[in-house]
Amino acid sequence: MKEIISFLITTAIFFANPAFGQTRGELVSDSLVATLNHAEIEAVYAIFDLHTMFVPIEFEVVELHRIVYYTLNGRGDGMTTASGIVTIPIGNYCDFPLIAYNHGTHNYDEVISNFTAKYNQHYVGVPLAASGYVAVLPDYLGYGATPLSHPHPYIHAKSEATCVVDALRAARILCNNLAVSLNGQLFLLGYSQGGHVTMATHKEIEENNAGEFTVTASAPCSGPYDLSGMMRDSMLTAGKFSNSYFMAFVSMSFQYIYQNMYSEIVEIFTAPYDSLVLRMLSRENPESYLSDSLPKIGIDMFQSDYLAELIENNAHPFNQNLKDNDLYDWVPQAPVALFYCTDDEQVPYQNAIFTANFMTVAGADVQALNAGHFNHVDCTFPAMLYAILWFDEYRVKCASEVAYGPKDNGEIQIYPNPVLDGFVVDYDGSVPVNLTIFDMMGRPISRHYFNGPRKIAMPDDFYPAGNYIVLAKSTGNKAYFKLAKL
Repeated sequence: MKEIISFLITTAIFFANPAFGQTRGELVSDSLVATLNHAEIEAVYAIFDLHTMFVPIEFEVVELHRIVYYTLNGRGDGMTTASGIVTIPIGNYCDFPLIAYNHGTHNYDEVISNFTAKYNQHYVGVPLAASGYVAVLPDYLGYGATPLSHPHPYIHAKSEATCVVDALRAARILCNNLAVSLNGQLFLLGYSQGGHVTMATHKEIEENNAGEFTVTASAPCSGPYDLSGMMRDSMLTAGKFSNSYFMAFVSMSFQYIYQNMYSEIVEIFTAPYDSLVLRMLSRENPESYLSDSLPKIGIDMFQSDYLAELIENNAHPFNQNLKDNDLYDWVPQAPVALFYCTDDEQVPYQNAIFTANFMTVAGADVQALNAGHFNHVDCTFPAMLYAILWFDEYRVKCASEVAYGPKDNGEIQIYPNPVLDGFVVDYDGSVPVNLTIFDMMGRPISRHYFNGPRKIAMPDDFYPAGNYIVLAKSTGNKAYFKLAKL
């Protein structure tokens, strides 16, 4: 009887979870996309017109990895795959902070990890890594490695957040596989839609994943946080902000997630926009150029009866779906800076001010900061630069120069130096020591663990002549040594 009950329970679990055996954040694959040297890193800085005075190049080599990982699907009732880029500074003797960069709205034929996105957003992780972060740039659900049958759940807070959280999990696995040390700090950054994603991720972590991640600080930039109020009103009554592509994408997204927007798309959009939207937002064959055929004012696409009910009825499914994805009405525990620009023609900058005021009154450490008098596109990099500089107030930096001499080495000594065939690690032996030898590119070569003085062999066939970094770790102590092999 027990066997029958066990079988029934197991069967029920299996069918309740269509992705049985898959784990959220599990790393499916990792491929090294590029290794950039100092000159190539400087070329990326030139693309952004970014000066090293603001974001110093502290690491001379940066690796770009494309990851594929498991995550919840948009409706949260099963698992799927997603992808992204992880940029890593090469200099693994450091413990790096982790940062997630969340990109803005993209067409289906643009993918961050396939290097096809506009505005070179796939390169944002390069200066972040060069200045000492391990950067995670998720594609989001509905792009990249997500099956073509799964559309992007645009401005859907829950699935945005779970996708990023799982990308962070996969990135930690990747770092562990590559012997890249993380220092436990986590920063969140995003622009436009990425501002909404960043706020959603911050909320998700503090409310549901606090035992796994701790947000150090977050900087959502120019995002639509008050969807059901300020964004709705601006879309429906103020033509200046009534972006037709945004409204089409949101409508299709909410129909996929909630399945309550319409029975047939003609119920919401007039001809020819009903068919244009379907073609434009088809993942299998996206005709993104059709966005140029949409009306300048988004509400001009709507059926008049549908639009009238949407305006007059707060209980309309569209309005309720917007409210379900509001992100202004919660209380962050970590500090938040909401950067905006006053000439933003796509997302009213008052979103940031309203959200900051609401959260501050509730007791949060949140501020809204003006990044300048720029439009939505031109605001992107000023806002992000200010955010990165603001993060410097909180992050524990790992200066690359620590590799070139002992640092807090206590009783640990290494000799001789230079070394011919081996060196002695000499210390009092009161606590165990983990010792890692890196080459000057920061790549780990060998690891050793011991409880007392020990001689480490450096045979010529394994350690060619040159310079090496030795990292010795013990409880509450860390020492770096530059070692020359003759």
